[in-house]
Amino acid sequence: MKSNDRTGFILVEILLAVALFALAATALNHSFINGLICQNQFFNKPNKFSELISFIVSTSSSISELENTKSISLPSGEMLDTTFKVDQTKTNFLYKVSIQTNLEKWNLYVANLNWDEQ
Repeated sequence: MKSNDRTGFILVEILLAVALFALAATALNHSFINGLICQNQFFNKPNKFSELISFIVSTSSSISELENTKSISLPSGEMLDTTFKVDQTKTNFLYKVSIQTNLEKWNLYVANLNWDEQ
C-alpha cells in the first residue's frame, strides 16, 4: 500500500505566495515614493499654506491677536487678505484654526502653549 503523505509545498502555492509578496512590496514602494514626493514639494517649495503656518506659529502671541489679523505679508512678498478663527478643542493647548483667504480656505490644528485660553 502506498502512503500519500505530502510534505512541503507545491509549485502553485509557492508561486501564489511570491506573487502576493511582490504585489504588497510594489504597493508599499509606490506609497513610500509618493510620500517622499509630497514631502519634497511641501518643504522645499514655499507655498501659501506653509507660509501661513509659519506666520501662525512664529508671530501670533495670543488668540485675539491672530483673530484680529486681517492681512499678512508672506515671505514671498505677497500680501494676503486673511480671516482667522480659533476654537479651543477639548485637549489642552490644541486649537482648531480656520483660515479664510481671498483664494482658499484651510482648517488645521495647532498646538501652542503660549496662547491664552478663552
